[in-house]
Amino acid sequence: HQQRPTAALTCNCDNQRFLLSNKTQQIKQTQKQQNRISYAFSRCNQKRRAVSEYLYKFCFYIFTVKGAKLLKHLGSLPFSSFSSAMKNLASFPQSVLCFFLVLLRLASASVVRGGDGASNQSLLVSFLAGTVSALVCSYAAVTAFSKRKVNEPRNTNAVAKVEGNIKYSYTAGVIGGLGPKASSVFYDQYIVDGRIELYQAMARATDLSNSVEDSPKLRLKAVMEISTASWSSEEIEQTWNHTKSSKQLRDQDHVPLLLYGNSQVPGRPEYILGKSQANPTQELVETSKCLLRAGANTISLVCNTAHYFIPEVEKELRALGVEAEFLNMLELTFNYIVRQTKQEDKGEEICVGVLATEGALQTGIFDKTVEAIMQKNKSLKLRLISPLTPSINGEQKNFNEAVFGTRGIKSGYSDSIGCIHAKKNMELLVTEASNLVNHGASAVILGCTELPLVLNSKSLSHNADTLNMKIDSMDVGNIKFVNPSKVLADEILRRTLVSRP
Repeated sequence: HQQRPTAALTCNCDNQRFLLSNKTQQIKQTQKQQNRISYAFSRCNQKRRAVSEYLYKFCFYIFTVKGAKLLKHLGSLPFSSFSSAMKNLASFPQSVLCFFLVLLRLASASVVRGGDGASNQSLLVSFLAGTVSALVCSYAAVTAFSKRKVNEPRNTNAVAKVEGNIKYSYTAGVIGGLGPKASSVFYDQYIVDGRIELYQAMARATDLSNSVEDSPKLRLKAVMEISTASWSSEEIEQTWNHTKSSKQLRDQDHVPLLLYGNSQVPGRPEYILGKSQANPTQELVETSKCLLRAGANTISLVCNTAHYFIPEVEKELRALGVEAEFLNMLELTFNYIVRQTKQEDKGEEICVGVLATEGALQTGIFDKTVEAIMQKNKSLKLRLISPLTPSINGEQKNFNEAVFGTRGIKSGYSDSIGCIHAKKNMELLVTEASNLVNHGASAVILGCTELPLVLNSKSLSHNADTLNMKIDSMDVGNIKFVNPSKVLADEILRRTLVSRP
């Protein structure tokens, strides 16, 4: 009887210990679960923070590095300069971009302090900030660049004018290096010496005039005797008035010119004839973009065969949003021949001989130019002949040997006065030219820029006796050679000189 309370007490204590043990285990399990949740939440926060940091760094990288590359690429388009385009972006887009970047940074920093909802909101804000800033920057860049025109004359009024300084609103861009020697001669003899000849012709005409009224007529006549360009009396007087006060030709009176001697353009005849797979189009496009970006108003090619690629180059430039004007050397040459011939034989058929590469002749670029000119003037009749014409030779072995042979002009044998190999090259070309004249050609176009290196007035006059002995049928002095490079240079001189305010 006395042991019963003790047994009951012992049983009660066992129950309490059991309940306490269960409670303790529940607490430990709860703590473990809380630890797991806390650890998972911590890892989640770390991941979210890492994602936010990565998102911020990614956006910052895009807008600093990639954005700069994008703007640099846009700057490669033909606008006057990349810095001027950046000035258009300086006021609005950059400030908006900085605002969104700051907002993005604050949003990413708030992830550390916020809970699940705050983190999700911060990530959403980060994403929206990055997206909107990208859209704003892209839209602003495209808008700013689209407002600029490729052929827009350079703003000469924005530059402080120094007394005696000269500003031209026109600058020609020329793609040279096709070949290199011809490009050197183009600038040295046709541009620089051509400007000197214009000044001297005007000065001589002025000295010979007996009255002020006669001077303009004499100057016009003197200029038309040495220049192939279509000058007007007003243009000549404008050019002369700029130089007559100084009574000398200064360095500043010469014309500005952008000449890119890109000798890395793949071979044009080789590609046209299927002997090479290297297409010159892309290299010509990049060269044109470089000239336009430097401030060129027009693009010219000192290579007759390369004119075959002009339509493709224009197409590629238009795809980039660039409109560029090309001075077609072939078109200028035929227009000059028409002007000269019309004065003598109006209404009659004009037969023109062409000495050019086989690739240029097979592409029909000369024929297409003639057809375009005759479309504009229905009464005009032009006929082309070349050594490839079946009724003449049907081949041009002499031309290929003189230009592309191991001792040809391309290999540097062009001094026909002091080199026997160059003299032989000249004889081969004159033989072909005389054959064209015998078949009715009133003029012979030197349709390859290397030909004038040997077929020039100095070399022809020096070797006239030898050539006349080689060619019994005619006097070499009676062959009228037309140099397209000279025609192009004269037109560039005219356009640039009359652009002077």
